[in-house]
Amino acid sequence: MEQLIGDGPSTHAKEVFAALSRSKNVLIAGPPGTGKTRLLAEITFWFKEAPGVGFNSKGDIPFPADKVSDFLPSPDRTDRKSFRVIFHPGTRYRHLLRGLEPVPNASGSFRYSKGTLYDANEHAMRPDGTALLVIDEINRGPAVEAFGDAIVSIEADKRLDDKNSAVPQSYPTRIPSDAGELVDYYFSPHLYLLASMNSADASVAPMDVAFLRRWEPFELLPDVNIAKDALGLTQSSGSSDGPQELLSAFVDAWEQVNDRISLLRGAEYQLGHAVAVPESGRELSELIPAMAFVGERWSQIERHVHELFFGDPRAEVAVLGGMSEEMYRISEGYLRTELTTRVIRPKLATPEDWTLMLKAVAARAQ
Repeated sequence: MEQLIGDGPSTHAKEVFAALSRSKNVLIAGPPGTGKTRLLAEITFWFKEAPGVGFNSKGDIPFPADKVSDFLPSPDRTDRKSFRVIFHPGTRYRHLLRGLEPVPNASGSFRYSKGTLYDANEHAMRPDGTALLVIDEINRGPAVEAFGDAIVSIEADKRLDDKNSAVPQSYPTRIPSDAGELVDYYFSPHLYLLASMNSADASVAPMDVAFLRRWEPFELLPDVNIAKDALGLTQSSGSSDGPQELLSAFVDAWEQVNDRISLLRGAEYQLGHAVAVPESGRELSELIPAMAFVGERWSQIERHVHELFFGDPRAEVAVLGGMSEEMYRISEGYLRTELTTRVIRPKLATPEDWTLMLKAVAARAQ
């Protein structure tokens, strides 16, 4: 977190903050391993801890701000709080807003719940309040059912005004009160919804166009420059020595595999740059550690490709082998009367073997 404090928000974080200010609801989507979870954490941190929002970032005691951070939504509000929920197949309307739920340790007794969206909005309705609700894995649960008719009321132009007062265009949803009576319920303009999803994941329940158009999309894609920076593959460092040559070949091969996946299945099924980013403190300046890293991460790529093209070994070989017909190949044979087909993977024992294989995989069609 100290690094985040020192460096300030990333370009992506500032772009998402700008989208939240415009649209109130933002959906971050992209292939796995492109940094969605990290971006959510960064935005959550800066939403609460940004300098110049009128409170002490090291505690909870307010003090006058010298300069308001211009990237923040609702920058003049100092009572800032974030909420988080992860969608799953059991997520329901009562978990977001209100609905009957059993009272713990009271057999046969029920009460009206206060869901995460309800709590976040109640905080944003405070005189100096603003709230960020982070919804992770929004497509892993029945999102349309969970939001219900509130999906209309959360639109930016159907909320309350800046002072949390109803105006003619404000559009309420209907929720039960503590007494069980349906009452009008409005959303604050100082409530911000930030959701994320892996674009390659199959949804538990489809998110229709009417639902999706209430969210401003923000797409994250694999970034080869992030991978190169993490591996120290800058232009000035060169790539002619053993470890640098091996790591450079690995990045080129990963990039080509993603291109082939995009061609055969679609860009949303690529594998993100996280596969090429080493763990913090991992040293790759020597050949053997670099080979161990490449071997681990290439196995992840092979598993990803195998899952994508399960039952289609020829497509698997086309994606992994590229233009080379020697590194990855098909083996066919009969088991009694059944024709069997399997993928034969290269046997690699040395860093030189790995470098040769990866360069072959990375070769482009002429």
